[in-house]
Formats: sequence, structure tokens, C-alpha cells
Amino acid sequence: MKLYHESRGQGSPLLLLHGWGMHSGIWDSLADQLAVNHRITLTDLPGHGHSPLSPENYDLDGLTAMVAPLLADDTTLLGWSLGGMVAMELARRCPQQVKRLILVGGTPQFCADDSWPTAMPATTLAEFARGLQADPDKTLRRFLTLQVHSSRNAPQVLRKLQGQLARRQAAHPTALENGLNILSRNNLRPHLQQIHCPVLLLHGDQDQLVPLAAAATLCRLLPHARLISFAGAGHAPFLSHPDDFIHALNVFIHDTATF
Repeated sequence: MKLYHESRGQGSPLLLLHGWGMHSGIWDSLADQLAVNHRITLTDLPGHGHSPLSPENYDLDGLTAMVAPLLADDTTLLGWSLGGMVAMELARRCPQQVKRLILVGGTPQFCADDSWPTAMPATTLAEFARGLQADPDKTLRRFLTLQVHSSRNAPQVLRKLQGQLARRQAAHPTALENGLNILSRNNLRPHLQQIHCPVLLLHGDQDQLVPLAAAATLCRLLPHARLISFAGAGHAPFLSHPDDFIHALNVFIHDTATF
């Protein structure tokens, strides 16, 4: 199955992957600025935005396989939240194409357990799953609110999220359910040492979905990683701190150009 995708700009290839319940239109406020120096590719994951629902293989392996054909040689791959999990798998499996990796609100394991306490409680993900069955729209609205909770400009960022999300049709309920399964069941920590490209972690210090402590631990586990946190930002620092976000991204790509 082919995913919907679009490209703009000229320069080094930069592929952006959105998070759970979102679509690639979430990047619209940044894409034109990024396209000044990069060839941007935006894609909708299956069942989100303009991409049809995949009839089968809607798991992390399946998503990774569907996104892989969009990789060019020497791609900078940026993944946000769920998209970060897909991005980590692509960096591990396609090292000849993924030159550098950027993780936004990223974690190798979303669900907390005894060995990974800095994560979302399993009960919270279970509540989201039950909410999807009862009222998908209400559940997605709650998720959007959590993304900006405790950030210093939460109302403005929430309006941005809501406005950009509303530009395309809502994610298919089955895609949302399968996405939650991916978040709750996967642990990528055993594979992190296989990611050999440079990695930049961009994280809000007020992130309520993926604690900053998880990003700090992830940074230590990766062979070549650095972490930049944004003061007063939640789970979507690219919306709350766009100028700082773009500056950090461009500096990282420039500094690792000859890696």
C-alpha cells in the first residue's frame, strides 16, 4: 500500500513523520521555513489524513515497511512521538539511507514497567483504548489537551493543534486503536545500540506524555546522541517554540553534514 506524501523545497532530504492521531498537515507551519534549506517530504501514516487504512500488517513492522520506500539516500529522518518509534526502526534497518535521526517527544518505550518507570502508566493507555470504543472524538480531544498540559502557552498551542488537525479528515478509529497497540506493546531499548547515525532529541521539559527523564535516558543509551530541551514546552515543541526548534534542527544537520 502506498502512503500519501508530498514534497517541497530543495536541498538535503528531510522526511517528517507525525504522531498518533495526527497527520502530516501538523508540519505545515514549519514546512515552508524548512524547505528553504531542505527537500521536505511529508507523509500521512495509514488511516491518517489522506492515506487509506492498511488492511493488514498495522503494527510497527508494517508501518516501518510502508514508510521505507520514501527514504532517499542521506535522509535526515524526523519522527514525532509514535512517528519517532517508526523513525528509530527505520534508522536501525536502513542505515545506508538514514544519515541522521531527529526524535521529537521520542521514547523507545511508551508504557511504564519496573525496568522503565519514566513513561506513561499502562492504566492511562488502557483508558485511551476504552475511550476510543466509547467516544473517539472526545478521546482525541483529551489527547490534544495532554500534549500541551503544563506548557507556558498551552491555549495558543492547543488552538494550533486543533486547527491543523481539522484541515483533514479524522484518523480512522481502527488506525487509532492499532496505534495505541503499537505504543503499549513495543520496547525498542534492546535495539538502540544498532542505531549508529547521529541522533538529536528535541524535547519539551513539561512533556506530560513522554517525561524529559525518558529522553535523557534514551540519550545515554544511544551511541551518538545529544539532547536539547525546551523550557516551558509540552509534547509539541515545534509548535510552541518554532524558531528555537528550527535553529536546533539546522545546526544539528550542519554539524553532522560530514559524519
